[in-house]
Parts: sequence; C-alpha cells; structure tokens
Amino acid sequence: MKMKTKLEFALGIAKKAGCVLASAPLVCEGARDHKLSLVLLAQDASENTKKKITNTCAYYKVKLYNVGLSMLELSDAVGCQRLTAAVGIKNHSVSRLVNDALQAESIKE
Repeated sequence: MKMKTKLEFALGIAKKAGCVLASAPLVCEGARDHKLSLVLLAQDASENTKKKITNTCAYYKVKLYNVGLSMLELSDAVGCQRLTAAVGIKNHSVSRLVNDALQAESIKE
C-alpha cells in the first residue's frame, strides 16, 4: 500500500470540508462563478482538457497548479468514483493548506 503524500492528505481534508469541485466542467463553472481559490490539474489529462482549464484559470485569474499526480491518484485523493483531470478548491483557508502541501512537496523534490 502506497503512503499518502502531504498533497493527497490535504486534498482529503478539503473533500471532507466540502471545498472540492472534482471534474473539468465543474472546475470551469466554478472559475466562471468566482468560487475557486485554486485549481489542480492532473499530469495525464488530455491536451484539450489542459488547454481548457489553463485558459479558463488564466481568464478568471485562478491559481493553477500542474501536480505530479495522475488522474487516478487525484480522483482517489478527493474520494471521487470517476477519473478526474482537474480539482478546484473553493475555500481560501483550505486552499492555503493545499498550497502549503504543494510547496512542501516541491521543496522535497
């Protein structure tokens, strides 16, 4: 069994707090409605999905992180039954927790 990373742990907490939108269409809608603090994009998302999410986040000025997780790992981290290419975090306090986990992992590498 694989150990959870700090990022996966933080995403689990965000899901329990009800602060997660998990799918590319929901993330785009959340960005348009100015509900998202940050967005995480899976490394193996399709080029079309990457472009759509990247453009939407740039236009609505939402922080976007390309994470080193696959769609399966990202889905598992937020408890989603289907594969998801993108995850949006709604709450600023929870997004700070996820952002800190991202920073800790980038330092570790």
